[in-house]
Amino acid sequence: MPIDFGVLVYLPMVPAVMLAGPLTAAGIYQFQKREQYRDALRAYVLVMMLASSKGRFLVPTFALVGFLVALCPLMTFTLFVGFAANLTFYAVFFRAVEETRKSAPRFP
Repeated sequence: MPIDFGVLVYLPMVPAVMLAGPLTAAGIYQFQKREQYRDALRAYVLVMMLASSKGRFLVPTFALVGFLVALCPLMTFTLFVGFAANLTFYAVFFRAVEETRKSAPRFP
């Protein structure tokens, strides 16, 4: 008799879904600085950007998932508005983190 895992089959996809939005926004943000594709694909820089946010990107990601689930019948409009708002939040947040790091005093 085969074992049926049901919904648990999708559990390994949760980290990928939670990191897809912030990593995409971080890549676009890095690309826009000098308009070079290699900046957008530097995994170390992108991971450091996410690490510097200290997990604050989880709330807007959960908000996007909730927004998509709640307004599922209007999916085209929902996807556009949700992703536009989400990527805008990430871009502004990454910019704010970068500005605070630039203006922070350096101690020897």
